[in-house]
Amino acid sequence: MKKVTVIMSIAALLILTACGNSNKQTSNNDEQTIATSEETTKEEVPNLQTKEGFEKMLKDYGISIYPDAKFNNIKRNGNGDFVIRYTIDDLSGESHEKVKEYIANAFANLKENGWGTEPSFHIAMKKEGDHKVGIEINEAYNTDIKLHELIISYGITD
Repeated sequence: MKKVTVIMSIAALLILTACGNSNKQTSNNDEQTIATSEETTKEEVPNLQTKEGFEKMLKDYGISIYPDAKFNNIKRNGNGDFVIRYTIDDLSGESHEKVKEYIANAFANLKENGWGTEPSFHIAMKKEGDHKVGIEINEAYNTDIKLHELIISYGITD
């Protein structure tokens, strides 16, 4: 919501400047400030369809990526949520326990930062403006089929 407010403020400022007294000249400094504000606003909204954008969003929420995780892909699920998958090469039981600990620590961190968490379902939610933001962190682990993945979903609801 803050981002929408910033964008609306910039738009209003541009309209007021354009509709203002035509005899009044704006200074180069004002124009540079507006351009810098627009660039900053664009940078603040990460593109969740890219690895970098998704990971920036996670970092902004205080979630680091598991150290041994290798990026696999990003897709949107049937609900429109963004889902990023990481492969973990280590199939050992010790690695499995470390990933479970990583997930528990991620939820503890989110809870400390005001998120409502339901660790048994691996979900955390937080109200941001008029919407609720949800993050789900799961692990897929099956040694029989040599599968070990970290799966993080992000979505927004009304």
